[in-house]
Amino acid sequence: MAVTTLQVTQTGSAKQVAPLGTYARWIKFVNLAAAQMTVGDVNVSATRGDPLVSSTGVALYPALADVSNHYDLGQWWTIGTNTQLLTVVYDSMT
Repeated sequence: MAVTTLQVTQTGSAKQVAPLGTYARWIKFVNLAAAQMTVGDVNVSATRGDPLVSSTGVALYPALADVSNHYDLGQWWTIGTNTQLLTVVYDSMT
C-alpha cells in the first residue's frame, strides 16, 4: 500500500486524471474549489458524471474486495472551470 496524492488542474474541458496504467486499489476525489467539478469517463461534462460540489465535494470509490482488482486512473476524466484544482488521493499499486 502506498497512499499517493496528486492534483489535476482543470482547463475548462475534459481532462484525464492520470496516464493509462496508473493503478489504484481505491480512489478519493476531493474538490476544494469554489465551483462544482464533475468526474466520470472520457465523455464527462458539466451534466454527465459524478458531480463534486464546491468546497465539500468528495467522491470515494472504496477498496475492491479482491486486491488483484484495481482502478486505472487513466480511465477517469474530470471537468471543471479553468485553473480549478481537483485533489486525487489513492492507494497506488506501483
